[in-house]
Amino acid sequence: MASAGSTPINPALHAQRYFKLPFTSKSESTKNPTSLTFNQSNDNAIWYAHFNGQYISRQMEIHPNRPPSLLLAGKDDLQMCELPLELTGLTQKKGAEITEKEFDNLWLHYGGQLKQWKP
Repeated sequence: MASAGSTPINPALHAQRYFKLPFTSKSESTKNPTSLTFNQSNDNAIWYAHFNGQYISRQMEIHPNRPPSLLLAGKDDLQMCELPLELTGLTQKKGAEITEKEFDNLWLHYGGQLKQWKP
């Protein structure tokens, strides 16, 4: 029970979750050049995301023929996923969730810096 004057914290609002999905950039096809189409059978590019609660903290896009894209919330917001986790459908995609270690190893490998992610 929470003490008087304090609000209980829902752990789901601050959970650190990590995801990996193959995708096709429609800019490489014909339709909307700013949208992504997630496709479990396409292994050309991979999108990685670290959600801090409902919102994205870090995002990576790995393409076979161009440098990786590492994005940080608060710095690269206009280029990142804007949807809260519950609206992305990621939690229902079988095999999409990965471990923190897998994400962080790739983040470091591609030149990202680690820090303590706070809720």
